[in-house]
Amino acid sequence: MKQYYIAYGSNMHHEWMKDLLKDAVYMGTSFLEQYCLAFRGKDVGYLTLEESKEDKVPVVIWEINTHEHERLLDEYEDYPILYDKVYVSIMFQERLIKGMMYVMKDYPYIKPEQAYYNMVKEAYIAHQFDITYLEKALIKEKNEKNKKESR
Repeated sequence: MKQYYIAYGSNMHHEWMKDLLKDAVYMGTSFLEQYCLAFRGKDVGYLTLEESKEDKVPVVIWEINTHEHERLLDEYEDYPILYDKVYVSIMFQERLIKGMMYVMKDYPYIKPEQAYYNMVKEAYIAHQFDITYLEKALIKEKNEKNKKESR
């Protein structure tokens, strides 16, 4: 059985996904409305989504096998410890589709490792997405860090 997987971080990167899910099918790109990006995590930052009425997030849509691929994604995303699995509807190629994505549980804002950030940035460039979305997520982490330091 097949399903759509909505990627907004490292899993937008084609080479990475070829290694992780060898026969996942790239479907295309879209925007997930009413969300913004944030770097959060336990020890190091990874991208997650936060609800935000005025924002949108660029995403890549993959068609995956619900059994083997989902198991591999669960393992990579540290589900259910770090991330929750969420099903959302999204406009894709002028129709509404339902897809699965991972959203991090409530961990603090934290800076990502440079290698992770660079991989996501490469994916943004490859898909011709504006990297301002990523930069805003970094600014959010810095602002949160400054708030804590000034207390």
